[in-house]
Amino acid sequence: AGVGLERILGATERVRRLALVVLVGVTLPALGSTLPPAGVVVLGGAALGLVLLRGRLVGAASVAVALGGSVAFLVATHVLIGPPVWRGGAFHPLLAGSPADPRLPAREARYLALAVDGSLHQVGLNYGALWGVESLNGVGPLVQWRQLQVLERARSEDAARLVRELGADPVIVVAGTRLEVDLERAGFGGPPAAAGLRRLSSPEPPLPRYQLVADARPTSPGEAIEAARAGGALDAHTVLIEADGVEGGAAGDPHGRVVVLARRPGFARLRVAVDRPTWLVAREPFYRNWRATVDGAAATIRPAGGFFLAVLVGAGDHEVELVYREPGIATGAAIGVLVAIVRCALPDCGVASAVRRANTLLDDAGSDTFRGGPHGDHAGDRDHFRRSLGRL
Repeated sequence: AGVGLERILGATERVRRLALVVLVGVTLPALGSTLPPAGVVVLGGAALGLVLLRGRLVGAASVAVALGGSVAFLVATHVLIGPPVWRGGAFHPLLAGSPADPRLPAREARYLALAVDGSLHQVGLNYGALWGVESLNGVGPLVQWRQLQVLERARSEDAARLVRELGADPVIVVAGTRLEVDLERAGFGGPPAAAGLRRLSSPEPPLPRYQLVADARPTSPGEAIEAARAGGALDAHTVLIEADGVEGGAAGDPHGRVVVLARRPGFARLRVAVDRPTWLVAREPFYRNWRATVDGAAATIRPAGGFFLAVLVGAGDHEVELVYREPGIATGAAIGVLVAIVRCALPDCGVASAVRRANTLLDDAGSDTFRGGPHGDHAGDRDHFRRSLGRL
């Protein structure tokens, strides 16, 4: 936004005024639902004031508006520290509160809202969230592409198998839709969740969030995603691992023990005991930012079950940790500040320095290249070349 504003304010006067008028007309109604009325008035007045400014004042005013608007947006929306805001139409009452049965608190974090609009899709599919509107952080990464390919392209008739694969319970659907009918035919049932919505639970207990599998099979990403859409990439016994081959664990110990010692979004500490090497599958969206350790030693994480993640655990009793490490705004800001400091400390680096050196060379070589010779004085050619270099 700051770059765009700078480009607008650096344009010709007519283009600048027209662009700012359009910008104010488009953005203020959108900001009206986020900023307080006084903030909208101040921001709108400042932007319109730029339309009337001339000359050097535009540069200073553009910086003030860009910084002020950015700070106002960050403060008013809590975008750096708060959860993402998503308005889900008919699902909005559901997403504003907890749809889960208070008698089943263990299931609350694993409810899934599904809808059909041409094809099956997850409601509120943003910021890497899977269960409800849970998110790793308020400014998390865009939705994991495998998750998008699975949940946005599955068929309604496969919904029951897909929900079973995900281990979600309950699943929230719009009442009176084909999706509700398909799930009820598969044995799902339950009370209303909100106006026009149904909360349906599986007739069988949901598969665990952290699961040991008996049979691990290597496959390609495309095949894993295709199988996951039909609910066949992960079940109670089998998982598809995205790899050229499985490093042991092909025949695992599904009867091993998994104890959750601690868990929060982006973190889990587990105690795992198995008789032979076994793949541990976590029903969390796979990202390269996930890190795993087994007894403190780094372990390799593989995409599994379509868009989940899996870690190979050796025979014995182990402590497994899964940690999601967000790249972070702080790291990027620190790098930016460091670059600015280095740039200020080294004024002779960069394009401007190269242009100055080129001009010096032109002056030094003027007597040989641009002056005298069979065609007379070439000082004009030298000046023309210097102007071209300056524009470059």
